[in-house]
Amino acid sequence: MMHFMSLNGISTRIPLVHETLVGFNNVRIQDAAIFFISRLPHFHRDPFDRLPIAHSITGHYHLATVDQQILQYPVLTIA
Repeated sequence: MMHFMSLNGISTRIPLVHETLVGFNNVRIQDAAIFFISRLPHFHRDPFDRLPIAHSITGHYHLATVDQQILQYPVLTIA
């Protein structure tokens, strides 16, 4: 199961190595994000990038990225 970490509603793509990082919460991927992937435009074809995009959009999380392809999606970002 893929996990993301969240700090005050901001989702990150930091690998979940140690769950006790101060201020971060473990956020599970919801079914809505998985189903939403098929509705995303194909700006970015890599499924390992499309899943965090869909997760961020459906969960209203911020995604930390500087990837120009990801920035084309209607996702909240921290660049």
